[in-house]
Amino acid sequence: LPRSFMLADQREIGATWISAIRAALNQLVQVIVDTHFLPVATGNIVRELKVVIDRIGRDLVSGACGMAEATDALRTSVGHMISERIALPAPIIMKAAAERLRDGDRIVTIGYSTVVYGAIKHAVQNLGRDLSVVILDARPHCRGRQLAEALPKVGVRDVTVLPVTGLQVAMRGATKVLIGAAALFANGSLLGQTGTALLAAAAAIDSVPVIALCESFKFSQRSHADSLAYTVVVESDADRLIATPSSHAMVGAVDAEGKSICADSATGPAPPVQRGPNLSVVCPRFDLTPARFVTAVVSEIGTIPPSAVPVVMRERLRDEMA
Repeated sequence: LPRSFMLADQREIGATWISAIRAALNQLVQVIVDTHFLPVATGNIVRELKVVIDRIGRDLVSGACGMAEATDALRTSVGHMISERIALPAPIIMKAAAERLRDGDRIVTIGYSTVVYGAIKHAVQNLGRDLSVVILDARPHCRGRQLAEALPKVGVRDVTVLPVTGLQVAMRGATKVLIGAAALFANGSLLGQTGTALLAAAAAIDSVPVIALCESFKFSQRSHADSLAYTVVVESDADRLIATPSSHAMVGAVDAEGKSICADSATGPAPPVQRGPNLSVVCPRFDLTPARFVTAVVSEIGTIPPSAVPVVMRERLRDEMA
C-alpha cells in the first residue's frame, strides 16, 4: 500500500493524509469482503494498521515529520507487521508444539493447518519422534487429504484418514489432539474449521489433551458463546457440497504406504443434489469450540490457557497506545 499510494496533491497533509490512506485501505478490505469474507486475523491487522496511520498522521499535523518521512514510516510499520506479527510466529509455534509430542503419540487432527503440519514435521524430522496421525476430513473442501499426502513424505510412519463421522474410531488410542485456529476470542472460545468443536468435545470425554496452535494476531477482543454468533457461509461451499458425489470426498487421501484411501467407496457414487425452490443448502465454514474443551494454546508468546487471551490483548493494547 505505501509503495503504490501517491497523494494527488503533495501539499495536502495531516488529516487529509490520514483520510486518504484510510480510504485506500478500506477499498482493499472491501475487495476481500466482496470476494470472500473478512477473517478475524485480517480485521485485527487492519485495525492495528489504522492505529499506526493515525499516529503518523498526528506527527504530520504537528510538523514532527514531512510527507516523505510519513510515507517511509508507514512502509516500515507495514514491513514490521508482516515480519514480526505474521511471518515470525508460525516457526516458533511449530517448534514449541513439536516439543510437547512424545514417541508413540497417536495424534488426532482435523482438516489441514499449516502450523499443525509444521509441528508434526518438526517433531519427526528434527526431534526424531515416532508418531502416528489420524486425520478427520469433511466435505466440501476435504483439506485433510492435503495433510494426508504430505505427512508420509516427511517420515510419519502411520497416517489414517477418516470422515468426521468416524470420530469415535479416530479417538481410539489417541494421546493428543492438535488443532489449528482461525481465531481465539476473549472468553477463550476457539473458532476453527467445522468439526473442530466436535473433535474437542470427544477428546474432553476421553480425557485426551487438546492443544490449539494459534498465532497471537488471531486473538480477538470479542466474545462469542456459540457459533451462530459468528457464522461464515460461503455460497461456493454450498455449491460444491451438493455438486460433489460423496464417493469422491476422500479421493487423494493416502495411508503411510501411499495407498489411496476412500472411506465412502463402498457406497458407490451418489448423484449431485439438484437445487429447488424448497431446498436451502447451508455449509458453515467454521464452528466454535468452548474454552473448557481446550487444554492449552501454543502461541509465539508461550503456552497459555484459553482464559489468558484477555490478558494478552490488554497488554498489546497498552503497547499500541504507548
